[in-house]
Amino acid sequence: MSSIRISFVAKWLVGVVVALPLFFAIDVCEVRGQAGAARRAASELLEAVARYFGKQTAEEGAEALARVGGRKLAEEAAERLVREAGEESLERLTRMAARHGPDALLAVRNTAKPSLVLRWVDELGDDQLAKQALRRLSAGQQGQRLARLAETHGAAVLRAEAAHPGVALRVVEHLGDDGLRLAQRLDNQQLRLVAPHVEDIARLPPEQRQGVLRLLYDDTKRMVEFIGRFVEKNPGKTLFTLGTVTVLLANPEAVFGGSEITYDIFGRPHVVEKKGPLGRFLDSALSWLLLPVKILGGGLAIFVLWKVASWTGFNKWLFSKRQKRAGSK
Repeated sequence: MSSIRISFVAKWLVGVVVALPLFFAIDVCEVRGQAGAARRAASELLEAVARYFGKQTAEEGAEALARVGGRKLAEEAAERLVREAGEESLERLTRMAARHGPDALLAVRNTAKPSLVLRWVDELGDDQLAKQALRRLSAGQQGQRLARLAETHGAAVLRAEAAHPGVALRVVEHLGDDGLRLAQRLDNQQLRLVAPHVEDIARLPPEQRQGVLRLLYDDTKRMVEFIGRFVEKNPGKTLFTLGTVTVLLANPEAVFGGSEITYDIFGRPHVVEKKGPLGRFLDSALSWLLLPVKILGGGLAIFVLWKVASWTGFNKWLFSKRQKRAGSK
C-alpha cells in the first residue's frame, strides 16, 4: 500500500516539474506577445498623432510628439492599455489619438486604469468637451489629481473641470460629491468666489457644513453676494468658522437682507441689524436734535478746562510768590 502511495507522489512531483516550465513559458510568451503588440501599436499611435498634426509619416509624428515623450510615451500608453484591457482597446486609443493628438496618450499615462479614459470620452459624447477633458487630464500632476477624482466621480467631474478650469478640481477635492454639485450649479464667477473658502467649509462640523451648503444650493445668489460683501469688509478674516457660521445659520434673512456680521473686542461674531427707512429717518432726526447739545457740551467742557488751567496757574504763581517772600526773610 505504501509503495502505491510513494508511486503516486512521485508521479505527481514529476508532473509538477514538467508542468511548471510549461506554464512559465506560456506566461512569458503572453508577456512577450503583449510587449510585441504594444511596440507595433506604438507605431500606429505615432501615425495617428501625425495625422492629427496634418503630417504624413510616423517619423514626422514622432518629431511632433518628442516634446512630450515621443515613441517612449506611445509604447508606454499602449503597453499599459494592453495589460489592462487587451489588444482590442488599442484600436480605440488609435482613433482617439488621431482626433485629439498627444493629449490622449498623456491622459492614458496619467490614469491608474487607462481603459477608464476610453470610457470617459464615450460618456462625454461631445467632441469639443472630450478634447478639453483630455487636455486637463494630460496636464502632469494636476492631470493625475483630476484622474483620481474621475475614478471616483466619473465623467461628471471632467465636465465640471472643463466648465471651470482649475477651480472645479479644487472644490471637488475638498468637498467631494457636494463640491461636484456646487460646480454643476454655480456659474464660473460664483464658483471662483466660493473656491477660496472650500477648505474652511470642509473643516466645519457636519451640521454646520450641511447648513452652509444648503444655503449655497437653495439661495445661491444671495449667499454668494454675502460672501463677496464679507470678504470686502473684512480683509484677511476667515468667514467659515464655527462661530461665524452659527450666527449666519441663525440669522440668514437678516444677513442676506444687508445686515452685517461684526466682531466685538473679544472676537465674538454678532449681527448688526440693518435699519429700515423709518429707523434711518429717526436716527437722522435725533442726530440733528442732539447737535446743539453736543455743541453746548463741547463748549462747556472747553470752558471748564480753561478755568481749571487758569486756577492751577494762579495757584502756582501764588505758591511761587510765597516761597520768594519766605526766602527773602
